[in-house]
Amino acid sequence: MNPDILIQAFTSRLVPIYSEVTLGAIRHFRFEQYPANAALAAIGGLLAAVVLYAIGVWLRRMPERVSTDEQRARIESMRKGAREWLPWLLVLSPTPVGGVVIMAAAFFRLNWRLVGVIIVLTEVVFRAMPYLR
Repeated sequence: MNPDILIQAFTSRLVPIYSEVTLGAIRHFRFEQYPANAALAAIGGLLAAVVLYAIGVWLRRMPERVSTDEQRARIESMRKGAREWLPWLLVLSPTPVGGVVIMAAAFFRLNWRLVGVIIVLTEVVFRAMPYLR
């Protein structure tokens, strides 16, 4: 197992301009080594998801400090709609737009257990996709 895979998965999830080149190369050239390395990449991706969730919690406190009353009321009106569609959008968490969805889930105070279960399941499916062809 290559520790660079963990770092690449972590950075590619936090900053989507990076990519996981080592895991892709292992998948194409040494497929027998893929499961262990995919598990390591999943750990890196989940660690990045925790950081993104923490950023969303930190952003949750910002409207109290910088927003006007009408802006806060608008955010509260968006909360009901966000609780309906954000759990469905969390399926996109392994993709480049997933970081924003994770931060939005924390910002709009979705149940952290639900968010965690969805993110872990989508990460497992995302890493197992080469076996599903």
